[in-house]
Amino acid sequence: MCGICGWIGTAPSLATGDIGGMLGALHSRGPDDCGIWSEADGRVVLGHTRLSIIDLAGSKQPMTNEDETVIVTYNGEIYNFPGLRQLLLARGHRFKTRGDTEVLVHLYEEYGAEMVRLLDGMFAFGLYDRRRRTLLLTRDRIGIKPLYYWHDSGSGDLLFASDTGALVRNGAVPRFLDPRALAQYLHFGFLVHPQGWLRGVHQVEPGEIVEWEDGRVRHRRYYQWEYQPRVELQNHGAAVHELRDRLADSVGTQLEADVPLGSFLSGGLDSASVTGFAQEARRRSGGSIQSFTVRFGTPDFDESGRARATAHDLGTYHQEIDGQQLRFDRQFMDRFIDALGEPFGDTSALAVYLLCLAARPHVKVALSGDGGDELFFGYTGMRKQQWARRFNFLPRSLRRMVGAATAGRSGTVGRRLGKYARLSLLDAPGLIIDWSRRWEWAVLGPLLADTVFDDLFPDLDQPFPEVRAMIGNGDRGGFLEQQGRFHMLVDLPCDNLQKVDRMSMAHGLEVRVPMLSNVMLEFAGHLPVSMRKRGQRTKEPLRTIAETLAPTLARPAAKRGFGFPIEAWLRDDLARHWREWELTSRLAEIGFVTTEVDRLVEQYSGPVQDEYRTRALAGGLFDLMLLALWTERQGIRL
Repeated sequence: MCGICGWIGTAPSLATGDIGGMLGALHSRGPDDCGIWSEADGRVVLGHTRLSIIDLAGSKQPMTNEDETVIVTYNGEIYNFPGLRQLLLARGHRFKTRGDTEVLVHLYEEYGAEMVRLLDGMFAFGLYDRRRRTLLLTRDRIGIKPLYYWHDSGSGDLLFASDTGALVRNGAVPRFLDPRALAQYLHFGFLVHPQGWLRGVHQVEPGEIVEWEDGRVRHRRYYQWEYQPRVELQNHGAAVHELRDRLADSVGTQLEADVPLGSFLSGGLDSASVTGFAQEARRRSGGSIQSFTVRFGTPDFDESGRARATAHDLGTYHQEIDGQQLRFDRQFMDRFIDALGEPFGDTSALAVYLLCLAARPHVKVALSGDGGDELFFGYTGMRKQQWARRFNFLPRSLRRMVGAATAGRSGTVGRRLGKYARLSLLDAPGLIIDWSRRWEWAVLGPLLADTVFDDLFPDLDQPFPEVRAMIGNGDRGGFLEQQGRFHMLVDLPCDNLQKVDRMSMAHGLEVRVPMLSNVMLEFAGHLPVSMRKRGQRTKEPLRTIAETLAPTLARPAAKRGFGFPIEAWLRDDLARHWREWELTSRLAEIGFVTTEVDRLVEQYSGPVQDEYRTRALAGGLFDLMLLALWTERQGIRL
């Protein structure tokens, strides 16, 4: 893992002088080494900070080919690089290192930009072709590794970096908030690619190539995940057999490292399957793998007991980490925001931060089960959405009446009944999008100045057309396919993978996700949606495999996400910090109404009337806190 950045233009620019500052912002991503390559005429600069994992003494970056006509700055791991290296050797290429970086420059010599189709891994890189004077930016197929860029269409200048925090360290980037980003953040808690936080800033999308030439930028797809079911996988036994082979192979290829490697282990099927196959591979070589889990004092969030039993089944060397050691103060919040690089509302990032912080002294690489819920439909929210769809058998007028009659109800049954009735009035993409909404319109409307709210949300009936397009029509698998597409194309890369990347890189820890290798993405696209549930058994065929590896998992247990007890963490100190840090005034500068902000803070600080709404308000205020602190620290304006 590494941090990358660079600049290219049609003429020399003062922006190149800020590359050092960008590298400083990327130091935690690559604390082991730092390098810069620049064109003699000053029109191209590439920067790199390195986290050494393979070929520790070699593979320094930015790296060139023999005649220095191809230069790359690269972040990630290419798991199939040994086979690609042999292919290139057979074609006459010569290597001076043992790592995967050098494979990229020689692959480009052989295949040009199409070389990205051959890669199996997690990656983001910038590659400069000196002969053609072109810069290629690209990301892996599903968006495990991030890449951002700013392009000035007038001058043609382009800057890129691993995260927004590094980009804003360059004075060339205008510090104006993009209203579309604010709308997405308030709704989802994250940004949906290719949206960036600042005007003119974009994300390279998963499976995309962005190519700069003579000041202009072209975009093209080299990969798009699609649902294309195979008939033979309608047989459960065949699906189990194929999945076991693919996942075992995926885990096996991701165990290579010249530094200590471990595995994250919760009480769930995903991490248990990955850890189990890693342990099997290590046992064959006479070793054992270290596993790690977080222990919370709050029962609703603590899976340490089940993780401990699973580790016993697997035979790992297991360590539990105390999850109650984070201090809620300004020093930590500044450090946390720097790690994120931008506002990001998924509070489970705090749990991942803790996990990576505690694991890093023991290992430099960790395996994770991320992606399993998306591949095998493991989210409980998906089943609840399906229940809402079943309300469609009722007359539309009755559903409207039920929704209106239950609005504001505090009881679980009444609240859920009303929510399902209201959701059933929406079409499929609208229901899926609305399910992710973090604020009730009745609360968010007064919170924003009238013109700001109308600008951010011009169409409440069908918001976010870019997300609706990703969800699609469900031509092959109906509503289940649409739910799967949202989680694979939106929630996975924009929320879960971003969270893991930011929190692991904050501690110089490389986290690998075997569930999302090329062969696993292909399997998920081919597995019929109907095969992911058999009776009451969800997440099939993964569940069958996981229970074979760890019998503990066959015992019933409530589904828990890897969360963080945010309400308990904020409860005692939020109001005091809010005043001390003057967050309301900062939010007012970007369109929020001060009286409404203060009213919500006061409401949260008072007696708890409704636990559900209090937890939701805690999450919402945490979102606003991150937004206010980030815009203040970076000098961002609306």
